Amino acid sequence: MIPIFTYGSLAEGDTYYSVVGRHPDGVPARLSGYRVEQARGYAFLVEEDGSEVEGILVRNVQTPDYWVLDDYQGTAQGLYERRTVTVRAGDQPVEAVTYVGGPMMGRVAE
Repeated sequence: MIPIFTYGSLAEGDTYYSVVGRHPDGVPARLSGYRVEQARGYAFLVEEDGSEVEGILVRNVQTPDYWVLDDYQGTAQGLYERRTVTVRAGDQPVEAVTYVGGPMMGRVAE
Protein backbone atom coordinates (compact mmCIF):
# COMPACT_ATOMS: atom_id res chain seq x y z
CA MET A 1 0.00 0.00 0.00
CA ILE A 2 1.07 3.55 -0.68
CA PRO A 3 1.57 5.42 2.62
CA ILE A 4 -0.49 8.49 3.50
CA PHE A 5 1.01 11.92 4.22
CA THR A 6 -1.06 13.58 6.93
CA TYR A 7 -0.96 17.17 8.15
CA GLY A 8 -3.25 19.29 10.27
CA SER A 9 -5.57 17.39 12.60
CA LEU A 10 -4.96 14.00 10.94
CA ALA A 11 -1.26 14.28 11.86
CA GLU A 12 -2.36 13.99 15.49
CA GLY A 13 -2.43 10.34 16.49
CA ASP A 14 -5.69 10.61 18.43
CA THR A 15 -7.57 12.14 15.50
CA TYR A 16 -6.18 9.58 13.05
CA TYR A 17 -7.16 6.79 15.47
CA SER A 18 -10.70 8.11 15.85
CA VAL A 19 -11.15 8.22 12.06
CA VAL A 20 -9.33 5.07 10.91
CA GLY A 21 -9.65 2.90 14.02
CA ARG A 22 -5.98 2.21 14.67
CA HIS A 23 -2.94 4.19 15.69
CA PRO A 24 -0.75 5.40 12.85
CA ASP A 25 2.70 3.94 12.37
CA GLY A 26 4.22 7.17 11.19
CA VAL A 27 7.45 9.06 10.74
CA PRO A 28 8.02 12.79 10.25
CA ALA A 29 7.96 13.86 6.59
CA ARG A 30 8.04 17.02 4.46
CA LEU A 31 6.07 17.87 1.34
CA SER A 32 7.63 20.50 -0.92
CA GLY A 33 5.69 22.70 -3.30
CA TYR A 34 2.62 23.09 -1.07
CA ARG A 35 1.48 25.29 1.80
CA VAL A 36 -1.34 24.91 4.32
CA GLU A 37 -4.37 27.21 4.15
CA GLN A 38 -6.95 27.54 6.92
CA ALA A 39 -10.63 28.32 6.43
CA ARG A 40 -13.45 27.90 8.95
CA GLY A 41 -11.48 25.39 10.97
CA TYR A 42 -10.31 23.32 8.01
CA ALA A 43 -6.67 22.93 7.02
CA PHE A 44 -6.03 22.19 3.36
CA LEU A 45 -3.08 22.09 0.98
CA VAL A 46 -2.60 24.37 -1.98
CA GLU A 47 0.29 24.30 -4.41
CA GLU A 48 2.94 26.98 -3.94
CA ASP A 49 6.48 26.85 -5.29
CA GLY A 50 9.13 27.26 -2.62
CA SER A 51 6.81 26.26 0.25
CA GLU A 52 7.00 23.17 2.42
CA VAL A 53 4.60 21.38 4.75
CA GLU A 54 5.64 19.31 7.75
CA GLY A 55 3.55 16.26 8.50
CA ILE A 56 3.50 12.55 9.25
CA LEU A 57 3.99 9.72 6.76
CA VAL A 58 1.64 6.93 7.89
CA ARG A 59 3.03 3.56 6.81
CA ASN A 60 0.49 1.05 8.19
CA VAL A 61 -2.15 1.75 5.56
CA GLN A 62 -4.77 -0.76 4.45
CA THR A 63 -7.05 -0.42 1.41
CA PRO A 64 -10.20 0.42 3.43
CA ASP A 65 -8.32 3.34 5.04
CA TYR A 66 -8.48 5.25 1.76
CA TRP A 67 -12.29 4.87 1.64
CA VAL A 68 -12.70 5.93 5.28
CA LEU A 69 -10.41 8.94 4.81
CA ASP A 70 -12.13 9.91 1.53
CA ASP A 71 -15.41 10.01 3.44
CA TYR A 72 -13.89 11.93 6.37
CA GLN A 73 -12.28 14.45 4.02
CA GLY A 74 -15.47 15.00 2.03
CA THR A 75 -14.01 14.04 -1.34
CA ALA A 76 -17.49 13.26 -2.75
CA GLN A 77 -18.56 16.79 -1.81
CA GLY A 78 -15.46 18.35 -3.40
CA LEU A 79 -13.91 19.63 -0.16
CA TYR A 80 -10.70 17.64 -0.63
CA GLU A 81 -9.09 15.61 -3.40
CA ARG A 82 -6.80 12.63 -2.93
CA ARG A 83 -3.50 13.17 -4.71
CA THR A 84 -0.28 11.18 -5.11
CA VAL A 85 2.79 13.22 -4.16
CA THR A 86 6.45 12.68 -3.31
CA VAL A 87 7.45 13.49 0.25
CA ARG A 88 10.78 13.30 2.02
CA ALA A 89 11.05 11.06 5.07
CA GLY A 90 14.52 11.71 6.40
CA ASP A 91 16.67 11.87 3.28
CA GLN A 92 14.52 9.45 1.29
CA PRO A 93 11.91 10.46 -1.31
CA VAL A 94 8.73 8.44 -0.80
CA GLU A 95 5.59 8.28 -2.95
CA ALA A 96 2.54 8.95 -0.78
CA VAL A 97 -1.12 9.86 -0.95
CA THR A 98 -2.34 13.12 0.59
CA TYR A 99 -5.44 15.30 0.58
CA VAL A 100 -5.37 18.73 -1.07
CA GLY A 101 -8.07 21.38 -1.21
CA GLY A 102 -10.81 20.41 -3.65
CA PRO A 103 -12.98 22.62 -5.87
CA MET A 104 -15.50 23.31 -3.09
CA MET A 105 -12.84 24.31 -0.56
CA GLY A 106 -12.61 27.74 -2.16
CA ARG A 107 -16.29 28.27 -1.38
CA VAL A 108 -15.71 27.31 2.27
CA ALA A 109 -12.88 29.85 2.45
CA GLU A 110 -15.12 32.71 1.26
